[in-house]
Amino acid sequence: MADETRQLTTKQRRFIELYLGECRFNASEAARRAGYAKRESGQDNMANPLIRARIEELLVNEARSRGEMLLLLSEDAMRTDDEILEIAERAPGQAAAASVASGLIAARTTARGHLAKAHGLLTERKEISGPHGGPIPIQSIEVVLDDVVSDDA
Repeated sequence: MADETRQLTTKQRRFIELYLGECRFNASEAARRAGYAKRESGQDNMANPLIRARIEELLVNEARSRGEMLLLLSEDAMRTDDEILEIAERAPGQAAAASVASGLIAARTTARGHLAKAHGLLTERKEISGPHGGPIPIQSIEVVLDDVVSDDA
């Protein structure tokens, strides 16, 4: 992996650091903070095999416990509107502030969903039925095997 790490640019290494750290797996925010200009840079970086490999390596080597992950999700989930606005106001320009606020609100919503699933509050149920909502027709199949082994064997 050392060779792959050397192939990463300084900006890509900074993106990875931010993505796994302060930006808490928010690729768009990590790309913005790392100095990328394009909005799609977060997605582009996540599609880069070298970046993905380095992220995977770091996640395996520095795996967080279930409790630590729940704590991080809880912090995001409990972020208030006032905190979001305060963070967004630090962004340069009105459009950037709106984008940051939108991203934080989305992250909060996602974190709440993940927490609910982790605590078993959201279970998915699927009902399977037959034609026109009726019962599933069951067919029985009878298999008859001929005696393949002869007495001579």
